[in-house]
Amino acid sequence: MRTRAPIADGIYLVGGGALFASAFVHWVTRGPGSASIGHKLIDEIIALGKHVPELSAARLTVFWYLLPALGAIGWIVVGFRGTNSWWARGVGIAAFACAFLVVLAFQQLVTIHRFSWGPWLALGGGVLMLTSSLVTLVGREVSVGAADI
Repeated sequence: MRTRAPIADGIYLVGGGALFASAFVHWVTRGPGSASIGHKLIDEIIALGKHVPELSAARLTVFWYLLPALGAIGWIVVGFRGTNSWWARGVGIAAFACAFLVVLAFQQLVTIHRFSWGPWLALGGGVLMLTSSLVTLVGREVSVGAADI
């Protein structure tokens, strides 16, 4: 039987909420794309001739839409399995990797100086989901080791 970690569950849920919320806030403070969110933002930036090597506008849009989806999937996983599960760790790793990739791509497209709340919410949410799921793994390993003594 798995033990629940309510604090880690809460941190994981906050991270999922941050990922979900990142889809509804602005990602660019000024200049092209500052009044847009979602695929319209990406389309406006790409229309200016900016691009990320090996990452087309369509792929970037898919990764951008994965952010709120991974946040919502994280909520479901915590409800069914808790953060002390391989499911939560898998979603946490995917959320962090996706957020990191999208923020890195946006840094290439608009520079970090023009970032608004969106990229920071996404990256913070991915970090929270990943670390809270890994902390429960470390805690479980320590408790298993202590039981063997």
